[in-house]
Amino acid sequence: MDLFVTRVSDFQIPDIHLLSDHIIPHLLEEEKTIERQGDAYSMRGKTGYHSRDNLCGIDSEWSENLKLVLHAMIQEHAANEDQAIPPAHLCRIACWGMIMRAGDHSVFHNHPSARYSGVLYLKVPPGLDKREGELVFVDPRTQTRVGKYYDNHVFHRIHPVPGEGWVFPNWLDHYVEPHFCEGERISLSFNLVYM
Repeated sequence: MDLFVTRVSDFQIPDIHLLSDHIIPHLLEEEKTIERQGDAYSMRGKTGYHSRDNLCGIDSEWSENLKLVLHAMIQEHAANEDQAIPPAHLCRIACWGMIMRAGDHSVFHNHPSARYSGVLYLKVPPGLDKREGELVFVDPRTQTRVGKYYDNHVFHRIHPVPGEGWVFPNWLDHYVEPHFCEGERISLSFNLVYM
């Protein structure tokens, strides 16, 4: 029995360009047509963009392929927890794009009303320094948030790399550090919502 372990699964999508070559232009075009209305959900900053959560429901081949990739990631994660999820055509996967530019970040949050959540990186600025643009998972055990080892044990940092993805329980708190180099950090966030 693992009482205090939270499973987080990592994935490598070697041909990420087959998706990103379609998704990134879609997001950049959508960004032009949507009026920015201040902070969107957890995103903060002056130049970032948080898309609608319909990227797995668009009538296009890339959208269908995206849903299959994300479903496969979630399915493997669930299987490692001895859980099962229905086939892709019976699942609703809410997926949205996040374009973060210099100074943009995401505040401490989780994903209510979902079963599993995840992130998939599409593009990262070439000059990204350590600790910039990192996804940070926070230990859910409040007792670990005190003492001299606070930073080393409470925060698990993931440096973004295109083609890498992560699946985790929806309740796991996390945030994203800002980056300050030029260029866009583009990722997809997603939730398996209850069927």
